[in-house]
Amino acid sequence: MTITIELSSPDEVAAFEAAAEGLSVENWLRKVAREQARAAASVAAELRSADDYRPISQVIAEIMSDVPAEEFAKLPRDGASQIDHYIYGHPKK
Repeated sequence: MTITIELSSPDEVAAFEAAAEGLSVENWLRKVAREQARAAASVAAELRSADDYRPISQVIAEIMSDVPAEEFAKLPRDGASQIDHYIYGHPKK
C-alpha cells in the first residue's frame, strides 16, 4: 500500500518529518542543524588534511598533462588579452 502526501511548504515538511521522529519541530530543526554542522566539519577536515592538499597549480598541471602538444599549438597566442573576442565575438582591440 502506498500513501502519497503532498506537502506544499517547507514548514509542513519540517512538521511532518519532526512528527515522524517524535520530536517537536524546534528540536527536529536543532537535530538537522547539528547533523549538517557535523557533515560540514567533516568535509572541511578532509579538505584541510595534509595528504589531500595540493596547490591548484599542481592540480591544473596534472589535468593538462593529458593534453597533446598539438592541441596546445592550436590555442591563440593572444587568448588572454583578447578574451572578449574569442568568447563573445567582440572585435579585437
